[in-house]
Amino acid sequence: AAQKAEEIAAAAQKAEAERLAELETAQAAAVEAFRRAEREEEEALRLVQELEEEEEALSATEAVQKYEEEMRAIATERVKKANAAPKKKAVQVEIVMESEDAAPSVEYTSMTVVELKQVLRSKGLKVSGRKGELVQRLLSS
Repeated sequence: AAQKAEEIAAAAQKAEAERLAELETAQAAAVEAFRRAEREEEEALRLVQELEEEEEALSATEAVQKYEEEMRAIATERVKKANAAPKKKAVQVEIVMESEDAAPSVEYTSMTVVELKQVLRSKGLKVSGRKGELVQRLLSS
């Protein structure tokens, strides 16, 4: 009877050891499944973030395109206005003959500074300074 009790106890220990081994295997499998689920969740979050960044980039690209279209429209309008505006008149220089033998002189003093500068530019001369300096520069040339 003692031997039978020992056999039963040994069988019970063996069954308990097998049950513990099965539990450890199941626990290891559960831990691995949990880790896999965490990795999949991290990957899903990364993909969502990438999609959001792509959407933001598309929104930024669309905003840039809209801005460029607006700038083109403004530039086109300015060109149309510039083409429709009256053109500046060429400076007319009044030449007065002091005598038939003398060389013709120009009445620079009656001209505006803008007109004087146009004449100076046409002669390739410096255009900065006050009206008196501009007149003197033209008379000296």
